[in-house]
Amino acid sequence: MNELSKGLNNSRLFDPYRWSTSLEVKTACDELKSLLDLNDKRYDSYVMMVLLDLYCSWRTEPTQYVSFSRDKNRYGQNSRYASIQVGYKAMVILTNRLRDEDYIDYVKGVCYRDPVTGVQYLGYTSRMRATKKLIRLMVKHKVKLAMISRHPNEEVIKIRTKKDENDVARDIKEFQAPRDVLRSAKVLKAYNDLLQKSYIDVDDEMLTDADREGLKRYDKKTMTNVVEYSIDLSKKRVYRVFSNASWNDGGRIYGGWWHGCPKVLRKYILIDGEPVIELDFSAIHVLLLYAHLGENFLDEGVDAYTIEGHNFRSAMKVVMMSAINAQEDDKADGETKAIQASWDTLIKKLNKERINHGINSYDDIYQMLEAIKSRHPRIAKFLSSGEGIKLQREDSDIAIDIIKRHTEMHVPILTVHDSFIVPRSFSQFTLDIMNQVYCALTAKYLGQGYESEIEEINGITGEIASKDTSNNLNVKGLIKLAFKQEELNEVYQRMSLRTSSAQLRRQFKWSKNKYQFNKVQKLLRLFKKSDQE
Repeated sequence: MNELSKGLNNSRLFDPYRWSTSLEVKTACDELKSLLDLNDKRYDSYVMMVLLDLYCSWRTEPTQYVSFSRDKNRYGQNSRYASIQVGYKAMVILTNRLRDEDYIDYVKGVCYRDPVTGVQYLGYTSRMRATKKLIRLMVKHKVKLAMISRHPNEEVIKIRTKKDENDVARDIKEFQAPRDVLRSAKVLKAYNDLLQKSYIDVDDEMLTDADREGLKRYDKKTMTNVVEYSIDLSKKRVYRVFSNASWNDGGRIYGGWWHGCPKVLRKYILIDGEPVIELDFSAIHVLLLYAHLGENFLDEGVDAYTIEGHNFRSAMKVVMMSAINAQEDDKADGETKAIQASWDTLIKKLNKERINHGINSYDDIYQMLEAIKSRHPRIAKFLSSGEGIKLQREDSDIAIDIIKRHTEMHVPILTVHDSFIVPRSFSQFTLDIMNQVYCALTAKYLGQGYESEIEEINGITGEIASKDTSNNLNVKGLIKLAFKQEELNEVYQRMSLRTSSAQLRRQFKWSKNKYQFNKVQKLLRLFKKSDQE
């Protein structure tokens, strides 16, 4: 990989929702407009959003590029820029002027296609980053990060169409969102406001040798093991994404930096300076499938992924989840797609263990899938049928309700689909809330709810009140810790002994300025092929 390619890989998508009402930003934008000879008022918003995003990117990491499209088809009614009406022509004219006047380093996008089939096999979108000339303009007008906020028209609900899964529609009005989806938008906007006011960080300097080993992944292209992560701490706003142009498909939450954070690193997250606990719904899609049949699988008292004759539980989980999510298309049936997805995941995440357990072909995965069907005959009909995307609507509804309850109590919580990262001191309350919300959703199938098991204290009289929990749904095994308690205790102990670290310095900076524009990253590390054998 040449130096240019390495540099271009250090990029992120253009964020058009940077906004400001400060006088300093306005005067900087006005001067830039004048210097670029863009006197038409329609350029006011374009100059501000581009200028502010380039500045935020530079403050996060000076060498980072911002990628943006110069494809006319990527703009307009169903584009990711629709809600703030970013137009193709004005965007191209502005970036061309910035390039010609040396305010940005610009790399034109390319697309390589097979000359016979016309299929794209390599390419990247255009990229830009601020030059010193542009930064000097911002410094001249005394622009500060604290002056930068978000555009009032920013959408938190998005929907993908069947035509192009990469095209996320921002303008949801034409899709006539149902009331519950619109209510969830209000929840997410309040939640985003809370996240912006909260200090959320990760101390990757705490990683042990075992943690670093766990970060290794197998790269099929180079046939090597790779350790690489890059976390932009400024990404603290989330949104909900539906699929297939349907409000019944998908709906999961994305956008926060923790969604792309490797699991090994998540135990080192801090919320407002406090260590966290990650609580995970165990096999929630399996439980929901049984619930649809009127059965509470938890009553069996066994693990859904433990199957006799197969001692590689992690692989069985991968195969079962792939089968639940797989759906036939024009190229392959659902079962074939499930086997292909399982193989790709095992290669990427569990390659060494896969080899040790003798999983060497699609046939081996097929045998595992048949064992799963034998273990779970009552829900076998749901496998490889595309049911997963509909289950995501239910698990995302659960996540929205959990977020709502925590936001109302001003407790920041981080969601990773069916896992919830919460300050350690609040974990027992979160556990109780998760039980309540899950049972509230499944009550329509199982006919049982769940009353809180936490006693309430009257703030005036001091009386302690408790609810009747005798009719609660059995939830034993519903929620588990994402990491073993002994492992967490060791992390907490080491954190308490820290005297200096980059994270502590960032936390001090936050206490003074209330903004997070930093990047936590590890440079690419390659291991010899022999390491994975």
